[in-house]
Amino acid sequence: MPGSLRQESMCCSRRRSTVGAMGGIAQIHDIQDLLVDNQRFAATNVALQQQLISAQHKLRAVSLASNKARAEREDDVGNTADQTARIEAEARTVAGARVEVEQVHADVRALAAARTELMDRLRVLRKQLGRTKSESAKADNVGSQGDPEGQKDLLRLKGRIEKKSAYLQELQDQVRI
Repeated sequence: MPGSLRQESMCCSRRRSTVGAMGGIAQIHDIQDLLVDNQRFAATNVALQQQLISAQHKLRAVSLASNKARAEREDDVGNTADQTARIEAEARTVAGARVEVEQVHADVRALAAARTELMDRLRVLRKQLGRTKSESAKADNVGSQGDPEGQKDLLRLKGRIEKKSAYLQELQDQVRI
């Protein structure tokens, strides 16, 4: 646009110069108009350059703020990822501990069942021992009467009683453990 004004004013100034002395004054007015236009364009150029510098400054500030926000967000994401990994590790540990606790409960139930079985066997053996002792007492009476056959039975019964007593003691020790 400024170029078209110049061309137009140049065109006009040529016509005026041909007109004569009046053309000299018109030419001065044209030059003055061009100078005013040039000063206005120069002022507009300076204002635009200042606006550009201001916009570039704002752009740098926004860019720095954006980079800072991005870095903070990346730190937050990294911290969240670390925290998630720790929580997952703790969850795996808890799950492993839960499996172990369930195994311990199963072992306790098995041991309780075994203890109950051993206690039942102990009662049965105590009854057998009581009968065997009563048989032994009877055999002692028979043996004291001098019967050699009764003496053999007595020794045999005493051996059985000793074996059952030892077995009974072993079971009692196992139940205590």
